[in-house]
Amino acid sequence: MNKRSIISFLMACVLFASCASPVFAVEQERIVSIDSTQEFLEFAKNCTLDTWSQGKEFRLTSDLDLRGTDFVSVPTFGGLFDGQGHTIKGWSVSHSVSNVGVFGIVQPGAVVKNLQVTGSIVSAGTQDVLGGIAGTNYGTIHDCSFNGTVKGRSTVGGIAGSNETSGVITGCRVSGIISGTHFTGGIVGLNSGSMINCTNNGAVNTDYVELPAFLENIEIDWERPNSAENVPAHTDTGGISGYSTGSIESCTNNGSVGYPHVGYNVGGISGRQSGYLSGCVNNGTINGRKDVGGIVGQMAPDIRLTFSGTDIQQLETELNTLHRLLDQTLTDADAASTTASAQTTTALGYLDTARDSADSLNSQITGFVDGNVSSTNDLSALIRKYIGRLPGILSELEDASEEASQAFSELQKVAPQLNDLTLISDDAIRDLQEAVSHLREASAYLSAGVEEIQAAVDILVNDRYLPDMDAEMKQLQTDSTAFANAVEAVAEIVEEAAAEYEAAGTIGRETLEKLLQSLTDVMTCGSAVATDLDDIMQKIDWDRIGQEAEGLQGDIQSALSHLSRSINYFSNTFGEINHSLSVLAAFLEHLEEANGAISPIAGQIQSALQTLESASDSLSGVVIQLYQWAADLSGEDDIRFQGLGEAYTQSSERLNAALTGLSGSLSSLNSTLGSSNDTLVDDLRAVNNQFMVVMDLMLALCDDVGTDGPDPKNYYEDISNEDIYETREGKVAGCKNTGTVDGDVNVGGVAGSMAIEYDLDPEDDISISGTRSCDFKYQTRAIALECVNIGSVTSKKDYAGGIVGRMDLGTVYTCENYGFISSTSGDYVGGIAGQSLSIIRKSFTKSFLSGRRYVGGIAGQGKDISECYTLVNVRGDSQNAAAIAGDATGILSGNYFVSDDLAGVDRVSLSGKAEPMSYEALLLAEGLPTRFKSLSMIFMADNAVVKTLSVQYGETLEHSHVPDVPYKEGCYGQWSRSDFTNLRFDDVVEAVYTRYCTTLASSALRSNGQSVILVDGQFSQDDAITVTKGDASGVPLDEIDEYWRVSMPGDGAQQHIIRYQPLNGKPEKTTIYLYVDGQWSKADTEVMGSYLLLSADGTEVQLAIRSAEQSRMLLIAIGMGAALLALILAGKVITTRN
Repeated sequence: MNKRSIISFLMACVLFASCASPVFAVEQERIVSIDSTQEFLEFAKNCTLDTWSQGKEFRLTSDLDLRGTDFVSVPTFGGLFDGQGHTIKGWSVSHSVSNVGVFGIVQPGAVVKNLQVTGSIVSAGTQDVLGGIAGTNYGTIHDCSFNGTVKGRSTVGGIAGSNETSGVITGCRVSGIISGTHFTGGIVGLNSGSMINCTNNGAVNTDYVELPAFLENIEIDWERPNSAENVPAHTDTGGISGYSTGSIESCTNNGSVGYPHVGYNVGGISGRQSGYLSGCVNNGTINGRKDVGGIVGQMAPDIRLTFSGTDIQQLETELNTLHRLLDQTLTDADAASTTASAQTTTALGYLDTARDSADSLNSQITGFVDGNVSSTNDLSALIRKYIGRLPGILSELEDASEEASQAFSELQKVAPQLNDLTLISDDAIRDLQEAVSHLREASAYLSAGVEEIQAAVDILVNDRYLPDMDAEMKQLQTDSTAFANAVEAVAEIVEEAAAEYEAAGTIGRETLEKLLQSLTDVMTCGSAVATDLDDIMQKIDWDRIGQEAEGLQGDIQSALSHLSRSINYFSNTFGEINHSLSVLAAFLEHLEEANGAISPIAGQIQSALQTLESASDSLSGVVIQLYQWAADLSGEDDIRFQGLGEAYTQSSERLNAALTGLSGSLSSLNSTLGSSNDTLVDDLRAVNNQFMVVMDLMLALCDDVGTDGPDPKNYYEDISNEDIYETREGKVAGCKNTGTVDGDVNVGGVAGSMAIEYDLDPEDDISISGTRSCDFKYQTRAIALECVNIGSVTSKKDYAGGIVGRMDLGTVYTCENYGFISSTSGDYVGGIAGQSLSIIRKSFTKSFLSGRRYVGGIAGQGKDISECYTLVNVRGDSQNAAAIAGDATGILSGNYFVSDDLAGVDRVSLSGKAEPMSYEALLLAEGLPTRFKSLSMIFMADNAVVKTLSVQYGETLEHSHVPDVPYKEGCYGQWSRSDFTNLRFDDVVEAVYTRYCTTLASSALRSNGQSVILVDGQFSQDDAITVTKGDASGVPLDEIDEYWRVSMPGDGAQQHIIRYQPLNGKPEKTTIYLYVDGQWSKADTEVMGSYLLLSADGTEVQLAIRSAEQSRMLLIAIGMGAALLALILAGKVITTRN
């Protein structure tokens, strides 16, 4: 570089510095350091004004402790807050506040980053919109963490309560406890914005919530009757977001979400979502009642109301064109013919009338569309009002049925103790006769109830609101008939008992036995009827009734009326049973008076009857609730999609008449101008052509719109199968679940359900495109794309699926399931979907399945299934089990499976549709996932993986390759399977631990009933010791009382404690010898009660026992012998001397 260049460079630097220094000074003024708690409190106070923080940067330079301060929140923030990795701790809020976080509101454009917070928000008051970092976020929150507790009512999250459309939350983390009633998420309660790369390690809604027993105890927001917040339970709970209409990408949940059998819309990532969810992973355990999923509880579709401008508006456009052409024709005709001019003027008159009529039609259609949107909203409100009440009632019905069964079992246990109480009285006989009267009334009501519910079921099955119910109805018929027969048996036996009493003043034991047995039979049958009723009510597709607008009209209204009457009869049935129980209690009191011996068992009998009466009260009460529910719903006014009405008809008739008149005028004009000049002929030809366009549009309108009102089915269109990769709305893509998912109904590894949510507000939730016209549709879109489930999925009742439990709409495309899918007592279990009424394509299942009915490798019950592959094993005895679908009603194409014992659909394989293939052929399938190319044996102990072995299909795993069961103190372990030959499926082999049996007892007993020998160690339940008594004289020791051989199983220990009970019962005066290394030696012993304790090596032990009495007698004998010998010797000495 030359000298001039260097000088130029230096001058440039000087100039730059002189220009930059004022800006730098301004920037310095806008950067504020927060060094202490007091400065932070001053900062928070200044942020009361929304503009104060805007344009400024705040840097936290040290950790802060808020304990002892009255800090609640930074009210509103509009600048940049950089925590620089520091922690704010000791933050605690218990005030009656809402919209609270460390920052109440993060404004649009504001940034909060690099901040850690530990604290607690347990808000009083309305308890809405609470978050660990922000209450509501419109800006950006980046790289922040919260550790602590956030507890509120609605819109509760670990980072933010609400993330609005402009809000962005990235790289944030949460640990601790997050709980709320509605819209609760580990990171965000309600998300409309963007969330990226966030992780939740906290527990979300894992506490039990008690539901109100009756509707009057539930607070309903009647201004928003269709809100999910009116449901008296946890709704919309997720590991990342409670409810999301925005985007969630690359987020991970590791925390537990939900409580068993409680909560609706519970998901590992989002409780409910209709936005975009991609690349997320759930590793946590997920629990809930209904719509429970490893990724999303409910995939509510993106809904778009689209209008086409090709009907009335197009007609208006074409009429205007025709008017212009006729104007031109009139101009040209004025110069040619007075007659032609008059005819053209007449035609223009008809055309003006047509245009006015078309404009009137367009106005009426706008009202028509608005009215039908309103009808949809009214319908969803009504459904929310009634369907929202139903799960609680059905849950109570189920509990009451179980309570009744337990009560009947108790009565059965104590009833035989009455067999000897044959003394009876007049009052007792009258009690029995009155009980029979009530039971006969119950039987009559039951018979009528069965007829009514059969009528309701027939309608619901025919309209597909119920699956095939033949088995359930036959069971109800069988149990109700059994109840009636049992009642008549009681009546006959009571008559027999009355006759015996009249003749002899008592009743025979045999008669009493039959009476007690028949009464028990009656109660058992009553319990069975309650269980049958519960099964039927649980089977009714209430969700589908709620989702279809025509569902509250016509047949369904009739079905609800039948249902209401049937439940009323059932209510009377249980009421009469209740009365009979009260009378039977009086019978026992009179029986007690006649038999003094009854007193010892009277308490047991009365307790059993009280329990039974309580159970019957519960049943009766729940059935009354159910009756009231059905009666109220059947009494609601019909909600109908409105027709276009008389005004539309009149406008249509005027338009038709005008066009007819126009046609006649044009015909006359054509005749008049037929020989006229070329200009008029061209005009006429253009007018005729345009008139044909108008008439074609008119005919199309006549076909499309009638005056009787539209069929709602024609106004819904599922477009999920279009633009699968391009679209973002209503989509869950590339997500993975590894956690266990448990729920009652609609449970899936990815989504509990794909369905329209009842919380429907068209003005807020539905996007509108196009100009309003008669040609409109509600377009729905819900897509599960390239998702994988590995976790086990279990439903208590119906609808369990590896990807989605219940699929009313949408598309599942290129998804995979490898988890164990099961229903403990329900139907519809599928490797991909429990039930699908929509489309499943190019998906794969390799797993175990288990359910009662309709179990399939792809779908328990499916509609359109194509290009899918399965390698599944159905465990247990399942009806309608198959490799592709337990039942299929739509289009099947290109589905293949590998199985030795399953067919494609139910018991039939279909060529090219649901066809078997060899495993070798399967390996050649295009796009086959890697997991299909080998099998995995996963060995687990206490939820931890011990070892994973990869084996080939059909291979035998050598036992030398099977890992040892990990040691667990106080237990011995075994693997859950021992046969590893010809492996054809993946399996998880669990370590089964059993507490050691620490003492084994000999079968040889003393006269007191206790074992002669006990051995202490760590033995399995099947282990035993062998103790053999031998010939004591063979032991080369003096004065041996007993000789025992003890053989014990090996438990890995070299030495064991042996306990021996002496023959004389005096351990302190007994000696034990052990045979060790070829010789006998005295053992070291210790007294424990009546036993002597000694240690012995090995598993084969020999014992020789000498009692103290034998030793003393030996000493006495030796002493006497010595004395006698001394006397003899003394005698000899005396003799010698003599």
